[in-house]
Amino acid sequence: MIKHHNMKKVLHISIYPEKWKLYSKKWWVASYTKNLITSFTDNETVMSIFCDIDSEPETYLEDGVNIIRGRTFWIKSFFKIVSHLLKYWSNYTTVHVQHELHLFGSLFVGYLILFLPIIFFKKTWVITSHHAIDYNDIDANFIKNHGQFLPVFVVKFAFKVLYFLYWLRDSIIVHEYVHKERLYSQYGLRKDLIQVIHHWVENKKRIPTILAKEKLWLESYEKIIFYMGYVTWYKDLSVLIKGYSQWVKYNPDSILIIWAGPEKKSLNNQEYLAYYNSLQDLAKELIPKRNYKWLWFVASEDIPAYYSASDVLVVPYRYTLSASGPMAIAISYWLPFLASDCFEEYFVNFSECIFKLSPDGLEKWLVNFFVDQKKYMKTINKMKIERQYRVSMEKTFSIYK
Repeated sequence: MIKHHNMKKVLHISIYPEKWKLYSKKWWVASYTKNLITSFTDNETVMSIFCDIDSEPETYLEDGVNIIRGRTFWIKSFFKIVSHLLKYWSNYTTVHVQHELHLFGSLFVGYLILFLPIIFFKKTWVITSHHAIDYNDIDANFIKNHGQFLPVFVVKFAFKVLYFLYWLRDSIIVHEYVHKERLYSQYGLRKDLIQVIHHWVENKKRIPTILAKEKLWLESYEKIIFYMGYVTWYKDLSVLIKGYSQWVKYNPDSILIIWAGPEKKSLNNQEYLAYYNSLQDLAKELIPKRNYKWLWFVASEDIPAYYSASDVLVVPYRYTLSASGPMAIAISYWLPFLASDCFEEYFVNFSECIFKLSPDGLEKWLVNFFVDQKKYMKTINKMKIERQYRVSMEKTFSIYK
């Protein structure tokens, strides 16, 4: 029998899907967190999460995890976290924070939360950083792409401070080796603090393609090109639209499905909304109406159908901030992907998946892909084995111990 004093009691601080759901309209980190804390059982570890309120504050048990919905957004969220830790500090041995700059409602809170180990210093602190910005990418275009109007030197300094605050953790988890190298060589963090645990890949069962297409009212003979993700400045949907518009001229029996809603934090930004609308206008202008669908949101129960019906996922990013959630889901469903060349450092052994970020570059790689799909499937099968979620979970639990 396990003695009580040997129990690891881990508190996670993150966002979380609505009750009994895995996917939601919230940030993809919500589903990532739920998979993390529910996909691996350990009799020596009690898991709790202090997360965002849905309709009202409540505490309940779900999938063996203590769900504490007590956090609001913006500056109040920080004080709610502090209040909970002050009240229940003795209940936990480890605190694990999922960190994205805007995860808690504002950039300011994204910095504030990094100071928590100073206030509560007698516990083990772990952070999963869902970003590791290449310092060399921070220029005027980078800043504009994120809707900011600050001088370059200010933003560079801000990221130096941000990652410096990671020193306060006992362990830092990143998803790719290139992220570890960036934090070490560009921001001066100790290598022994940084653990590489790949973004989990779920063990999903792919729906037979014909049945998936029937569910989505697609013809069985149609080739399906798929994009998933919020519209942001650094995800270049114009390349996807233009590249596909060139390729579809010779492949009329195909459909581009663009699952791309506006990001919540920019809904009041008129420049951003004009950009979002311009992308929709570009698709209308260049692609025949029957050859594309633009979706704002897909219900969680329909996600398997979209990934199973598709032939390939396209990831047209200008630069990388973190591992790609949609890419991880694609691997889960054995769906090949084509990623822009900013991912070249991530997949040095899978160059066949990397295309030059331009309409011509994408068109060329779509041609290559459909000439030899089996080659791409071999790549995905290998990646699925390497990135099984259970392996990721076991590595995470070993950090707690």
